[in-house]
Amino acid sequence: MQLKDFRGGGANFLSATGGAPAAYAGCEVWITNTKTGVSRSLTSRGGAAWGAEWSPNGKLLAFYWDGNGPLQVWIWDRDRDRLSPASSEHVHSGGFATIRWLPDNSGIIVTLPRAAPAAPSADARSNQSPTAAGDASDKPIVAVYESPIVPSAISPPHELTPAALRGDLALITLARGDVKRLLNDVMPFGVEVSPVGDAVACTTSSFQLGSSGASQAVYQLFVVNLNNGTSRLLRAGVAPGEMSWSKDGKMLAGWITLENPATRVAAVISAANGDLIASSELSVRSGGLSVPPLWAPTDNVAYFTGDGAVWKLSVSQRDSQRIATIPQRAINLIIGHDGHTQCRATVNTACLLVTAFDESTLKSSFYVIDQSTGTSSKILEDARTLSNVVPTATNSIFFSAESIKEAEDIWWIDVPSGRTARVTNLNPAISARSWGDRILVEWRAQDGAERRGWLLLPTNYVSGQRSPLIVFVYPERTVNSVSGRGG
Repeated sequence: MQLKDFRGGGANFLSATGGAPAAYAGCEVWITNTKTGVSRSLTSRGGAAWGAEWSPNGKLLAFYWDGNGPLQVWIWDRDRDRLSPASSEHVHSGGFATIRWLPDNSGIIVTLPRAAPAAPSADARSNQSPTAAGDASDKPIVAVYESPIVPSAISPPHELTPAALRGDLALITLARGDVKRLLNDVMPFGVEVSPVGDAVACTTSSFQLGSSGASQAVYQLFVVNLNNGTSRLLRAGVAPGEMSWSKDGKMLAGWITLENPATRVAAVISAANGDLIASSELSVRSGGLSVPPLWAPTDNVAYFTGDGAVWKLSVSQRDSQRIATIPQRAINLIIGHDGHTQCRATVNTACLLVTAFDESTLKSSFYVIDQSTGTSSKILEDARTLSNVVPTATNSIFFSAESIKEAEDIWWIDVPSGRTARVTNLNPAISARSWGDRILVEWRAQDGAERRGWLLLPTNYVSGQRSPLIVFVYPERTVNSVSGRGG
């Protein structure tokens, strides 16, 4: 569990020295025994650590750490309780660097610093075009070299992407620490490995000069064949974020742009050529990260959320259908059976576990939806911010919760009874302190529109006591995302 999270972009997201971004300074990777509640840090000796990812078999944990000097990916072996670097390579900390495991636990996909252009080999120099006989020595000579290169993304015209954000997508084989570069000079914005283990889908982002003279983001989807190292541009006009693979590795589901660049639709495309297979009737406004649809085990149906509802995208019927809503609540995310809200999970075909939000009370909740009837059953509703939901095979759920008065910790709930229990207390010093509270206030703007916001009260506030007021406005932003943080 990470004790500090990423709270913005800009300078905090970059590292001029190639080390940890400033946003992760002081972060540690902790592990918790969910049966005993005992927690400990794996990286207590210093440095910044983040981005932990479990291997598919649950025996290895990979994460970024610069505690030993340079930033590297480290592996914790659960059975041996041993830490070791994945390889001697330094890794890239700019952009949206992530770690992704191969399905057989043998390797990881990471982003490395851009490789320096290689000098021509002896074989390449032998292919130099000879100078014609009789040419004067003072005439211009053009030498042409040919040498193999790693496939790379093609940058758009007038490339404006900062160099600090670009790197090389690479595969590290853990047994030997070997490194194989897959895509050169890209800014990965979402990476997912095929369940078959033979390909990687990578959404890249770059900035280019638009026709109006302003900088604009361009997103492209590449697929890399891990067997032969070749890559191809599968589709342009995709949304930022990951794509989800079908179980057979033949299709990808995600959000794409069709005719209108200002909107995006949920879609299934061919992993072989990028052709459109099915798309949703629902379109949403472009902007921000997207959460891709989750596949049912049959590979014929994918589920996604939009407009506060759950939708089903059918491959065979090539269309979408709204299947469930919850009265007075907006459904935010569908949780996969292995806890992922994004693309490395499938969903239960009988019932769906979702997170929802009530705009009137500003409370978060968990619901189970019967996808055949559309009926819903509430599991938990709470004024705290609920996240990181992990269902278990024993009909229970682990999740993290925090509030204005509580630091983030892991909790457990038994689904049938609704009984909850706190699993961790990672910040006892914070828990022992008294913190301020919050009050929801409502008013009308100059145009008559209703507005709401949180009034955060200082510690030991006494009702009726006059105190200085600091105002910070978040226009068009959900207040719960701002005020629900612990401390």
